[in-house]
Amino acid sequence: MSLTLATLRDFSVFESTPGWHDLGHLHVPFDKLASNERTEGRLAGAIRRREPTALIGHSGSGKSSVAAHVLEASADDVAAIVLPVVATAGTTVDSAMHLADYLIAVLSRRARHPDAAVIESRVATSVETLTSMKGGQLAIGVPWLTGGLAREVQRQVQTERTATLVEKTEALAEVLDLISSENLHPVLVFDDTDRWLDSGNAQLVRPFFGECIRWLLELPTGVVVAVHPTYFDEIPRRELLQYVDTRIDIPELHHPDNIRAIFDRRLSMFAGFDGDDLDSVLAPDAIAAVYGVYEQAKSLRRAIQVCHIAVNEALDAGAALLTPEHIDAAAHAG
Repeated sequence: MSLTLATLRDFSVFESTPGWHDLGHLHVPFDKLASNERTEGRLAGAIRRREPTALIGHSGSGKSSVAAHVLEASADDVAAIVLPVVATAGTTVDSAMHLADYLIAVLSRRARHPDAAVIESRVATSVETLTSMKGGQLAIGVPWLTGGLAREVQRQVQTERTATLVEKTEALAEVLDLISSENLHPVLVFDDTDRWLDSGNAQLVRPFFGECIRWLLELPTGVVVAVHPTYFDEIPRRELLQYVDTRIDIPELHHPDNIRAIFDRRLSMFAGFDGDDLDSVLAPDAIAAVYGVYEQAKSLRRAIQVCHIAVNEALDAGAALLTPEHIDAAAHAG
């Protein structure tokens, strides 16, 4: 079978919002693209040292992909608990007490349904005002939380709503120590805080990175948190990240070849084709045009989304090749 534009469409090669599990497998490490170990390598080390870590980058720059990739590669000895804070009611993340309540509720629910990723997402949507986000569905499943460990976690998080913060902290610490006793490194992942900007809850930034992160340091766990650079417009970087030991800036890509490597990976994972097959459906300079979209938006998600739009428009026009003109038209269409 030869590669066609219809293949790119039908296999969703340019899906811009894949699920968490797909993110990890599709990710081409920045350490490989930039020939260093200052992104994925640093995050992996920080997780094992239980250091609070900030992944700093614009929306769509690759923060979620980096986290998913590193956690997927470390799945044998890392117990990742992904927490979609933006999808909760505002009061959930504006104080240590509310965050403690949220963590207890999440751990209790996931201990009852450790494998029900999509079901969990639907339950959360209807019961706790969590948004069913495509990138968070698989993350909500906890494959390491099974059997006796799940039952013991469920037992230990049965704290009263009227308990003090100290009591809730102690209960959570016991649960995390229990996870560690299974030779796992627990890590709390707050992957979506930059969506506060879109939801109108930017006022949650200061209390979350202040009181909430400071409280999390009392727990025996690693912490990974997404940070949008515009947060520093209101709060100086040093002040906002005062409780975060490791700060990893998502690097920018500096050559169209980096985009090509990402496309090659997607083509292989989604459609089973070799990267060289792309030349049969991409006109000269098409990759350069995509890189231009990335440069302007500073967003891989946006560049991939434009490709998705461009493929559909090229097919509608009866074209066999994706051209720079298709890319430019899709970029200006929305």
